[in-house]
Amino acid sequence: MDLEELLDRYEQPGHRGKQPVPPARLASATNPRCGDVISMFVTVEDERLVRVSFEGSGCTISQAAADVTSEMAEGLTLASALEMDVDAVLDRLGRDAVRTRLDCAALGLQTLHRALRLG
Repeated sequence: MDLEELLDRYEQPGHRGKQPVPPARLASATNPRCGDVISMFVTVEDERLVRVSFEGSGCTISQAAADVTSEMAEGLTLASALEMDVDAVLDRLGRDAVRTRLDCAALGLQTLHRALRLG
């Protein structure tokens, strides 16, 4: 992903939005280093993530990464989503763009995993 697409994800994320809880699972987390906040909403039906969305505030990288994480996870089985690792998100974002802010890039995935384990 180039810088322009990263900025577009930040400004116009495709997966931003709240979901009713329940039925959606919800987890929130903060990056203490820079104050990013992410809440992930996940609707699971028949062991499949049918809708994944987020709300949050913070830097371009944390918000774009939450959007990318939501996109990548939607449609996966619960087991596959729990197996998603940060390397897949970093590869999608572009490692050069996020190399100095790995904690920001990982926040969405960590929060997604927390929401799935709450279920």
